Formats: sequence, C-alpha cells, structure tokens
Amino acid sequence: MVFNAGASSWVSEFVFEAVYDVMDVEEEYDNINLTVVEGLDTGGNPMNAATESVINLLVDTKNPTIVDAVPSVAVVTNAVEGPDGFSIEIQFDEPMGPFTMPVVTFPSDELNGALVQSISGFWQDASTYVATFDVNPIAIVVGNVDIQVTQTNDENENPLLANIAADVFSISLVASVDEWNLDGNLSVYPNPVASGNNITLQMSRVPSDLSVSLLDASGKLVKMLAIQNQGGNQIEISTSGLSAGNYFLQLNSGVDGAVLKFTVTK
Repeated sequence: MVFNAGASSWVSEFVFEAVYDVMDVEEEYDNINLTVVEGLDTGGNPMNAATESVINLLVDTKNPTIVDAVPSVAVVTNAVEGPDGFSIEIQFDEPMGPFTMPVVTFPSDELNGALVQSISGFWQDASTYVATFDVNPIAIVVGNVDIQVTQTNDENENPLLANIAADVFSISLVASVDEWNLDGNLSVYPNPVASGNNITLQMSRVPSDLSVSLLDASGKLVKMLAIQNQGGNQIEISTSGLSAGNYFLQLNSGVDGAVLKFTVTK
C-alpha cells in the first residue's frame, strides 16, 4: 500500500482520513501496524510519534491457484457412462468463495461433448471443489486431457488466474456396433493378434468417406491408415512395427464414428 496524500483529508478537527493506493503484488498481510507522524495541533505543537496496531485489517491481493486435480478414475471408459459418472476433485491453495460453482472446461476441445459438467458439483471443504460430469456415449479416445477452471474467486474475491491443470485424465469410450449408425456388422479380428500379422476390419460396406486412425493406449495418434477398399466390406490392417499392448481404431464417416479396441501380442 502507498499513502496517497492528494486523496487524504481531515474530515473533522479530530479525525484524519488516510487514503492508500493498493498495489496488486500477489501478497497477503495481516496484523499491520500503523505509524502516525508529523501531525500538528491547532497551536502548532507537534504530536508524539504514535504506533497503533490496526485490528481486523487484512490486505489480500494474492490470487488463488490450483494445487492439484484428482480424477475419480484415471481413464474414463464406458464403465462410468451416464449422469455424474465422472468427477474431478480440484484443490486450491487457499479458502475459496463458497457461493461460486467453478466452471471446468477442456482447452483442447477434443472431447466433442463426451463429458458435460453437471450441476451436482459441490464444495468438499473451503479449498476443495468436486466437479461432476455426465459421461455421454460418444466414441472417442484422447490421452492426457488438460482442464481449465474459471468463474471462481477466493474468499476475498481475488479471481483464479493460474487456472490450467495439465494431464489430469484420459478418456477411452468405445462404441458398440449398435451405437454406430453407419452399417452395423462391425468387427475386428483376430483379436488379440500377434505382432506383425494383419487384422481385418469388417463391416457391411466400407463407405467412400471413411477415415481410420490408429491410436495407442494413451490416445496418441500412431498413424492414419490409407483405405484401399471403399465399397467392399473388409479392410486389411498391418500390425508390423507395433509393440505389444492395447490399440484403438478410430473410424469416422460423415457424422458417424466408432472406436474399436484390439490387442497386439508378441
């Protein structure tokens, strides 16, 4: 705080109103002592230097930050599909305003509506908020999802500024054949498959606008697959160069899509 002489004034013979400019320096102070000097009475007599402890004065320009974000599950799958199926416990470094509901979004916009924040979120304690989400049946695989928290303040109304938490969770929702409206009769075999052998993606008809992405278990793109058999009903896919583990085939055709899981063994 910096004393502002121009804005300060006497409001009566005995009361002086001191005005201070408050700087946003990301600090918090209490138990502040006030020293008054250079005062004169009406006869020109100087005052004795006086120091008085100011009671109930707190200067708080510190913005809250996110300490941790803990998901209810590390990977969102079909097992938690439905209303309030997923939650994130968000921990702040100081008590927050209890009458705000933080808004939690995903900066990358990759989730395409798979997770929608519900109104069931609650403050677990003064510095911990549990955000809840409806899990929708959308075929998607995304790894290392970041979250962004907005529209919340600390108890002294300082806004949250450092509001990104990185790599909070991953999501792997797999559509069943019935959930994919394109053709039905969708399958991948053999599954599991020995590394180096081909797998067959089979459906009633391979659409002309079909695209297929090969993803690893974290949702990272391994490669886009060239489709050679539009109009037929099978696509042969090589597993050459793939390490043992779980993989996903992400299929898209117009507004339709599906994700099929398969396993590569040694």
